[in-house]
Amino acid sequence: MPRAFSVVLADDPVSSGQRLLASLAQFDLEPIVAHAVSAADAMSLLGVAPCDLLVVGALHPDHLADRLLERVGHDGAAPPLVLVVPGPTPTNDAEVLRALRGGAWDYVGADDVTRFAATVERVLDHRLSVRLLDDANESPLSARRERDQLRLQGMQKMEAVGRLAGGIAHDFNNIVQAIGGYSELLQDSLAIDDPRRDTVDEILRAGDRAAALTHQLLAFSRQQVMQPRVLDLNEVVATVESLLRRLIGEDVTLTARLSPELWSVRADPMQLEQVLMNLVVNARDAMPEGGRLTIRTENVVIDAGSHVALGVSDTGIGMDEAVRSRIFEPFFTTKPLGKGTGLGLSTAYGIVKQSGGFIYAASEPGRGATFDVYLPSVSETPARRDDETPPPPVAASGTETILLAEDEDGLRALNRRILESHGYRVLAARDAEEACALAFARPDVAVDILVTDIVMPGASGRQLARRLLEERPRLKVLYVSGYPDGAASTEGGLDRGANLLQKPFTPETLLRRVRETLDAD
Repeated sequence: MPRAFSVVLADDPVSSGQRLLASLAQFDLEPIVAHAVSAADAMSLLGVAPCDLLVVGALHPDHLADRLLERVGHDGAAPPLVLVVPGPTPTNDAEVLRALRGGAWDYVGADDVTRFAATVERVLDHRLSVRLLDDANESPLSARRERDQLRLQGMQKMEAVGRLAGGIAHDFNNIVQAIGGYSELLQDSLAIDDPRRDTVDEILRAGDRAAALTHQLLAFSRQQVMQPRVLDLNEVVATVESLLRRLIGEDVTLTARLSPELWSVRADPMQLEQVLMNLVVNARDAMPEGGRLTIRTENVVIDAGSHVALGVSDTGIGMDEAVRSRIFEPFFTTKPLGKGTGLGLSTAYGIVKQSGGFIYAASEPGRGATFDVYLPSVSETPARRDDETPPPPVAASGTETILLAEDEDGLRALNRRILESHGYRVLAARDAEEACALAFARPDVAVDILVTDIVMPGASGRQLARRLLEERPRLKVLYVSGYPDGAASTEGGLDRGANLLQKPFTPETLLRRVRETLDAD
């Protein structure tokens, strides 16, 4: 039976540490992996679910190994830290020696699978001996094993739900895309006074709700496409404050205590507005007879560095420890059946984590609850909203030739119909092989843009684009995917700056993005 253990992986690129962990199966070792992208993320994971092992990349841009060792390197209760260095295991390296002096357990080259497996075995044997000693002095062995098993199950559940969310995104978004696209085409074909338009409107609204559900799951699994910018959290609160007052009702008093001279953060403002609304709605539901709700912002310096804190406190019914330990799980809710999806707090959790921050909840029965969001501060100055001008309108039509690669028959037919109805010439293919055949069959036909799904049977959309760009370096490329940006392909995602159109999208959005890509320098 494989030996299961929990590990926090903080590696850049993640693939090197991930490959080492994946290789452990041949040694009957089964790692339960939680990924961290920053020091704050790693410390948050350690606080929520203590692990057996820390695996940290030596080339992490945030010098994560040094920062973690400052915190846990000499703490006997902390999980051992193993440093992953590029290539084979070095015999003498200044950075490795510094890490070992700082408290690292060991180091291993990214190509040294056997050494890594042996290191993990030594770590687990050491951890087991420490636990047995603790158990002999403090608690029965069965009780300690039960706690460890519960911790592993918790990490497994969170990781499994994250994989599930990413896995269903592609197929589910294809379905939502087809429902919305064909419904809009049907609506456009009906006269304004046609009574059937109401039926089509209901179909479109149902599709929007389905798309929103998918986005919530992707947010929890930290796989949502984000559009971060430098911003002031006080402005985020001010933007939605009037809406929040309408949400909570007249029996709840809302007070905003916004700290002046607030540091800047880098995040997606719309996603942070979603976090704030979800926390406020949760607080409102905890005060069925009314109460006080407080939103506050402040600058804080913690072990993980300088952060900006956003707090939401209520005077509601509060939570016991059993409930508090599960509040960020998707679909967990204490509301009656049919009164809530259980996705509000899990969505907030995912957005905050994907933004490089962390979120804590404190509560006791009858004493209300406080949720604190911490986001890393940045030195840049936010752009004023007055400086943000809407982009000029983009023409929807064109006469260029488009090579369309989409493996879903219904979506391929839909997108072809939309593009051809606006003047474009479309060569449609069901996979990369057929797309290449169409592109090279007629040397006299110049393909202006490739619009390709990323995940297709056989070669991926990224591989298709590389093949075509070798022959036609001026070809424009627009990627389409139901997967999030960071998990867009098994090859490690798209290059920075690549054009990506996220499913589901409207016909108008497809036409606009095609035109923008064609017109870009």
